[in-house]
Amino acid sequence: TPQDFFLSDGSDIKERLVYQRVIQHLDNKTALERAKIDFLMDAVKRSSFEFIRNDTIYTGPRAQAHLLWKYHRKVQSVISARKFIDDIATRSSLSGDLYLVKVSEETTYPLREVLLNELTRLELLLKNETKTPIPN
Repeated sequence: TPQDFFLSDGSDIKERLVYQRVIQHLDNKTALERAKIDFLMDAVKRSSFEFIRNDTIYTGPRAQAHLLWKYHRKVQSVISARKFIDDIATRSSLSGDLYLVKVSEETTYPLREVLLNELTRLELLLKNETKTPIPN
């Protein structure tokens, strides 16, 4: 998966309510990780790409609903956004097949790698947020 492949172009990230919730939790690690997970699920939901689970194609909202269902079943053991990606958003617990993002008829990428790209982009934005001086 190319490191510059994302579920959206990202031009509106800072305007999204889910991003604002992430910013609000910069001082609380547990809440921050949960907000990052919400951010990733929102990225799936908003995506115009199709998602493949067990050889069936799903829209972004349907894929997000499934991830949300899996997440709520394991919420106590998912302590970080990276653990969410690895434990929830990587593969089917029934078949073991990878979850995929369908980019074109010929191209798919593992959802895990795409979500890691999204998380890295988010964390870079957060790093820049914390460097921004607060106006008097």
